[in-house]
Amino acid sequence: MVANITQIAGSVSGSVALRLFLDDPVAQLESFRDSAGIQREIENFNKKIQKIDDPEDFIKDRRLLNFALSAFQLEGEINNTGRIRKILTEDPESERALQNRLADPRFAKLAQAFRFDQGVAKLSDGAFIEELTQNFVINEFERQLGNQNAALREAAFFLRNIGNVDSELGILGDRVLRSVVTTTLNLPAQIAVQSIDTQERLIATRINLEDFQLNPSEEETVSATDPKTRAETDLNAIGRGSNISQVAIDQVTALLNAIDTVQADYDRVENIQSGTGPYAGEIATQEAAVPELLREQGLLSAATRALGDINGNVARLDSLLTELSDPDLDADGLANKQAEFATLVSDITARVASATFTFDDTDADAAGTAQNLLDGSLSGILSTTLDSAGTIVTAVRAQDLSSFLTDIAAANTSVQSVTLADKSALTAANTSFDGGKSDFDQVNITVQQDASTFNARIGEVTQFAGTLNTADLVPGALAVRDASSRTNLINVELQKIAGLAQQALVLEDGADRTNLVTQFNASVSTVQNLISNAGTGLDNLLNNATDRTYETIGNAFLTARGRDFQTDIADVLNALDIDNSANAQNVIDQVNGAFKTTIDSAFQEIGQDNDVFSFAATTLDPRGAADFKLRQLSDDFENAIANATFDGVSLLSTGFDETIAVGTTGRTTTLARQSNFQTDVLDLLTTAIGKLPSDPADSTGVLAELRNVEFNANRILTNLNVGLRTLSLERSIVDQTLTDINAGGRESFDNIYEATDAAKEFIQRFIITSDSAAFGAQLGLSGNTSRFQTALTLLQNGPLVGGNLNIRT
Repeated sequence: MVANITQIAGSVSGSVALRLFLDDPVAQLESFRDSAGIQREIENFNKKIQKIDDPEDFIKDRRLLNFALSAFQLEGEINNTGRIRKILTEDPESERALQNRLADPRFAKLAQAFRFDQGVAKLSDGAFIEELTQNFVINEFERQLGNQNAALREAAFFLRNIGNVDSELGILGDRVLRSVVTTTLNLPAQIAVQSIDTQERLIATRINLEDFQLNPSEEETVSATDPKTRAETDLNAIGRGSNISQVAIDQVTALLNAIDTVQADYDRVENIQSGTGPYAGEIATQEAAVPELLREQGLLSAATRALGDINGNVARLDSLLTELSDPDLDADGLANKQAEFATLVSDITARVASATFTFDDTDADAAGTAQNLLDGSLSGILSTTLDSAGTIVTAVRAQDLSSFLTDIAAANTSVQSVTLADKSALTAANTSFDGGKSDFDQVNITVQQDASTFNARIGEVTQFAGTLNTADLVPGALAVRDASSRTNLINVELQKIAGLAQQALVLEDGADRTNLVTQFNASVSTVQNLISNAGTGLDNLLNNATDRTYETIGNAFLTARGRDFQTDIADVLNALDIDNSANAQNVIDQVNGAFKTTIDSAFQEIGQDNDVFSFAATTLDPRGAADFKLRQLSDDFENAIANATFDGVSLLSTGFDETIAVGTTGRTTTLARQSNFQTDVLDLLTTAIGKLPSDPADSTGVLAELRNVEFNANRILTNLNVGLRTLSLERSIVDQTLTDINAGGRESFDNIYEATDAAKEFIQRFIITSDSAAFGAQLGLSGNTSRFQTALTLLQNGPLVGGNLNIRT
């Protein structure tokens, strides 16, 4: 007589439970079905189901509902009545139906099975009730297995289903199969964030699914045209096609949503800037405030960036004073630290002096006025009013770091007088430094507070509504942003050049440097191109460039500083080489010396300019903000075609159409490639952006072009949805076919746990791994110790079968 695992009191180890279960799972399942408790539930269901004539009556009967949920392994949802009601009563064919928006496919299967959106006719279908009862018994049996050992329920589910899984995607798409496989293969949970293709490869490289597929005898072999086999194959094909369609739909939908947002912004701009609109009373005050706001923003940006740089140097000065007091310091060490101290003080002094912003003083000359918030040249509080009531006022306090500079200069004088024999001057150095640092800290805190307050005041303005010179301002802001991007790329390329030079340096003279020289020349060419070529239609602020001014409002201008990278970097690079060690060293010296100084200065100045131009164009100018948002679409959807790819297919690319043949219905669904997506949407979007800046009359045609992009994208989305809806209809037919086949008794208790030897050995490994993890956790052991316990258990118990499974690691 076979021991029934479900009737053993208390829990047992996984290995023991698995052996008992596999002795005769069919007999145990039938015994469980015939038990008094299960028979009572079946009789209650059959009795009450005949009296149900309204879906709500069924849902309100907790015992009936639990029976149905258990048949779909959803018994844990019994208390989520609201969600279950919505799932059971909505049309499962609707794309908006809740079950179709949930990742777990069990909810969709529940809705498709009952079809309560069409009434309760299914409850009088004897085949449906029989299938439901069978599934209830199987799930309750496996739940009871889990009560004996937590992992045994998953093991039984695996053995029951794995023989019909023919792809890694079939494993990843089922939460239980996925859990069993990843646990057994020791794959981390973090793989879930990787792409589906990557996850499939991780599994495929470790196991061969053919080892798990059943190979029935010749008499039992199911033909390739067997309805059930054909239906299951169809579902896999439909699933693949649906995913191919959905990822393309997602990309086009996201683009359309972004376009809707931009168009809404443009629609609002005219009303915002109208003299009779909701902000009419604030326009005059806001427009008058623009020049002063840009001045304050510019001074704050220059000051905060400078203070950030200085703060690091001050921390290093503090460390050097401690290091200078080290009794083990030798002469070379002393000289080096004194030199570093002097350099840092000089750098700090220069950084304070360079923290300037040049604003338009509206006088006759075009140079503007350079001001510095930190050096004491300004006094008092800079402020402006932002609303007509005078309640929103900015306040930026002028600062004076002159005493700080005096103190650190005095500290440096004392440091330079230190000798190994007499370090008494360090006392005076520390005193001077501490006084200066206290002044610096206070200024640093105050400026940070003012910057925060300034931003808060700007944030209190409901809407900036003034009309700025968008046509001049936005191109200026884009030119600055372009210069910043290219400076970053040039810096990266210079570091690459230094790396090539370092490789050439260590080679003996006469060694073959051909490959390194080729790479060096290519990088030099890249730097030259980056310097010479600005973004399309934009001013080049890096190539022999003078400062350029751009009007903001009413003859008030912003200045974007230009620089001469051609002379300072490109011309020097073009004269260099790495064909010998001496030349390679010269390249390294240039990159780490003069080039670094040039790039660092550019980063400081461009960063400050970008802060002010972006503030003007995207905060103070509502039309400029809309233009910037439109430009961003090109970057956001640059990779739309690649991102719409599933299983190597993107319906937004050129190529052959995808066809999904469904044997159950005898039909073929064609998923048409939308090969015009690039030209009719992405390229047209680029064309629209090229016509910026916009204007109220749309004289450049920006908005008209954007409407064309939207029209074309909607047409493509419609085409994609046709394919997806057709596949959804095919899926419903195939699902119903499988339901009817199973209800007809084609799958019985007699064979549901039939599995290959490889599948049994795999599940033994799963059980042992689970037991070992629990055992290790109880003892506080690490993962490695748990794996040791796994190996020990295998040695003690031996494999269930021949041990031929090859799990690759």
